[in-house]
Amino acid sequence: MAKRNTFREDEELEEQINLHDILRIGVYLKPYKARVIRILAVVVMMSCIAGGGIYHQPYLVDKVLNNDGSVFEVRQHQEPYALGVSQKTLELIKQGLMGVAQPGGTASYFANLPKPMAAKTGTAENPHGRDHGLFVAYGPTDAPELVVAAVVEQGSFGSTSAGPIVYKVFEEWFREEGLIPSQAVK
Repeated sequence: MAKRNTFREDEELEEQINLHDILRIGVYLKPYKARVIRILAVVVMMSCIAGGGIYHQPYLVDKVLNNDGSVFEVRQHQEPYALGVSQKTLELIKQGLMGVAQPGGTASYFANLPKPMAAKTGTAENPHGRDHGLFVAYGPTDAPELVVAAVVEQGSFGSTSAGPIVYKVFEEWFREEGLIPSQAVK
């Protein structure tokens, strides 16, 4: 059986992705057909845009607790910093991302959510089968709180494969926030 091309981290293709690369991924995925696309890099890119051009280093651990609940260690994290992208450029990018999630956009079904969203669909070429679908969104656009991304290997277009997964996550998040009525358990 032939090995499938996946989004898993590949030690041979390990490389540093800079802001230019991340923005290229956010605009058009086809040039990356032979490279590993790291979903975290896409989420960080979207977070930087949603956050007004401020980079926040992602982390998994905030603090380590003892068995009794007392704090054993508080982890130090890099201070957020501005990327140096002009507000005009950020606003143009945001407008484009919001257009994706509005009627007439490639993910217009996001307009059914209770607050405006911003999104990017993507397709990564796969020389070993169907293309991979990617989708990333943030919202609500007036006060961003959440960035969600999904990849569906061999899922073809991101708007039809990964997009509905991201939509369901936001739908549940809005339900938890009380903006969508809870569904009765059947």
